[in-house]
Amino acid sequence: MDMKKYWFCLFIALMLSAVSFAHPVMASDSKRDFDRLVELSKFPERLVSSDWSALPIYDFNGKIYVSVIGKMHDNPYWEPLINSGILRGSITGDIATMKVPLLVFADMNFDDVYSYLEIPGKTQPHLDKVMKDVKADSVQLGIGLPQQFTGKDVMIGITDWGSDYTHPMFYDTLYQQTRIHAAWDQYKNSGNHPDGFAYGAEYVGEDELLLAQSDTANIYSYAYHGSHVAGIAGGSGGTTIYRGMAPEANFLFATFLVDYA
Repeated sequence: MDMKKYWFCLFIALMLSAVSFAHPVMASDSKRDFDRLVELSKFPERLVSSDWSALPIYDFNGKIYVSVIGKMHDNPYWEPLINSGILRGSITGDIATMKVPLLVFADMNFDDVYSYLEIPGKTQPHLDKVMKDVKADSVQLGIGLPQQFTGKDVMIGITDWGSDYTHPMFYDTLYQQTRIHAAWDQYKNSGNHPDGFAYGAEYVGEDELLLAQSDTANIYSYAYHGSHVAGIAGGSGGTTIYRGMAPEANFLFATFLVDYA
């Protein structure tokens, strides 16, 4: 092989290598965390022995995911990442979030979707602080009001997905009886439909709700978003200090019918 062909082949090889391992632009702190996650992806056994509490690593239904956020290209190519098992999150304008299985994190070509990528901080529960920030604690105590307002005798309707009917935060503060009166799972094709409707399954009363356990699994069920929203609105705490705004309210749940294709 003459020298011209040699240098040409070397140039092509380097270019292909750069493309194969291309990554979006990252700030220095995100790059540091990104490199740590790549290492952890290759050696997941280190998750047990090391402190990774500052990184956005979460266990959903027994599977470990990493959360990322970033600015998308004009024409993001989602298919390879979805085929690798990512959970696509919220998309607002050109900003998108996703959850990536830890075991394939090192092999992901994030450049297919993102021009700029960040590794966010680990989320922590702060509902106890929010209660004070929005003065809900004063409302519950009745300070400056004619009485205490805790949601008693109020019915909260939650239209969402990913609702766990068995979660302890939906019980009364003594954890003896559920505060969910009924649920309508609109994804169901069998079961008792609500009056006036020809689809979905309605669960009324504690026995039916506990037997159903949750709404129908869909792409977002790992996050249990419905439980998250309902907990903020009126969770009783589930033996923790993180109570919702109206911890004595009752609930009606409906899983909305959406085509995600």
